[in-house]
Amino acid sequence: MSIRIATSVDAKAIAVLHANSWRYAYRGVLSDDFLNGPVFDDRLALWTERFAQPCPNQCVLVSGSRDVITGFVGICVASETVPGSQIESLHVNQILTRTGLGRELMLAAAAWLQAAAPCASVHVDVVSSNRRARAFYEHFTTADVVDKSTWAPPDGGSIALVRYQWMSPAELLPDTN
Repeated sequence: MSIRIATSVDAKAIAVLHANSWRYAYRGVLSDDFLNGPVFDDRLALWTERFAQPCPNQCVLVSGSRDVITGFVGICVASETVPGSQIESLHVNQILTRTGLGRELMLAAAAWLQAAAPCASVHVDVVSSNRRARAFYEHFTTADVVDKSTWAPPDGGSIALVRYQWMSPAELLPDTN
């Protein structure tokens, strides 16, 4: 399995996977009108913008080819203005769930963060009702639920989130658990 740093050429393929993942994971969380309609355009606008004006402390890692992205993880590294590093999003093609791809992406993100900010904590915010995602992050046994908040999704409303946190990227890497 090859994981690499994404470039602007990958924006459309990432948006396709991101939209399909939301259609699958967020059915009943986001509105059907949004998921059946503008979700792809919304995700494409997001990824096009992120690659057009990249933040220096962000990185996206992808698996797959230039045309078909099978998984991706967005990372935001801790900085002077951003406390703690963040796993911004992690999505895998639904036919590849439970194959280890998500874990490989998470480990690649942890390794990247370990090199970039080894002493910073790492967190991820998860939709509270997304049991599959919560189970995935809880598999990394040192994670603590440290906060609850809300998310204002692109289709409106407010959705409950939980935050999982690790004290450092090293806690996510196999040789330190």
